Amino acid sequence: DEEIAMALQAAELRDSPEQVEMAPGPVTYSMVDPVWGEVLKQEPSCAFRCCFSCCPCCVIGCRTPEAKKAWRRFLFSMSFMLSMVQVMILVVVIALDGGFISYEENPMLGPHFHRLDAAGAKNAAKIANGEVL
Repeated sequence: DEEIAMALQAAELRDSPEQVEMAPGPVTYSMVDPVWGEVLKQEPSCAFRCCFSCCPCCVIGCRTPEAKKAWRRFLFSMSFMLSMVQVMILVVVIALDGGFISYEENPMLGPHFHRLDAAGAKNAAKIANGEVL
């Protein structure tokens, strides 16, 4: 039975007018970011993959409709808006404090930590001591 089935299949293949050659096509790699979308590339270099991983906005650009949609999604996201509010508060605190304090007092280039504490910044020492909930 097995030999008859194999012979029939071989005869069908020989008699079929359409012999389709299955040649492998070029491989396309897909890199996806939830905000910036998907990028398809033939053979992405290591630098391209690192750039997309660290800063996908540089890879996407801003000219295509998909890129404009991605930028809108990014700029109107709650995380971006909250980070902008935090940056504005930091700028106001620095301006009210008279600028940056010396590097010896604050190596992070900002106002004195007491000013940030008064502005509502999280203070781990106060949390650990139970002074703040």
